Amino acid sequence: VIEGAFTSKADAARIIRQDKMPANKSEQMIKNNYQALLYVAVGTCINLLLTCFGAYVLSRKGFRARHTIMFLISFTMFFGGGMIPTFLVVKGIGLYDNFWAMVLPNAVNTWNLIIMRNGMSEIPDSMEESARIDDANDFRIILPLSQATLAVMVLFYAVGHWNSWFNAMLYLRARPKYPLQLVLREILISNSVSSMTSGLPADTS
Repeated sequence: VIEGAFTSKADAARIIRQDKMPANKSEQMIKNNYQALLYVAVGTCINLLLTCFGAYVLSRKGFRARHTIMFLISFTMFFGGGMIPTFLVVKGIGLYDNFWAMVLPNAVNTWNLIIMRNGMSEIPDSMEESARIDDANDFRIILPLSQATLAVMVLFYAVGHWNSWFNAMLYLRARPKYPLQLVLREILISNSVSSMTSGLPADTS
């Protein structure tokens, strides 16, 4: 099928779009690697901050609406808006081709929020009462006791941001903003197309 779609190697080479690749690929890949690390660092910090605050509120036994809010949050795990509505929202609020388009749309992961909430719910009330007696706030006792869960959250969020190339393909247009993963994907696709079209007859025209 692919061989029938082209009449020569020159025609096949046009779809590879090598002309759009930067001249100094190594320098560009270093910049893309820096962008990927920046997305990981900023995104993970925002994820942890919002996940911790959300899990803390939902783990409080005195918060009466916690079950209703938890149901609404869990509902999004089974029914989502879809790719096109999400793209329209991101573009509508001015995040298209913006750094924050890689961070804010996935600021909180529902599954990670549930894990964090359950971990904070397991902390005995007596520990919190002892902290209040010593004139300490809840976070000074809850966060140290949740270090294992926080470490897992850092791992989950960091790996998720590092492997995220699909959001970059949807929301980013400028090549300097691409993460390294998207650039590597383009190289793999380019090499695959080149290998498939290498046996086509030469252009005699």
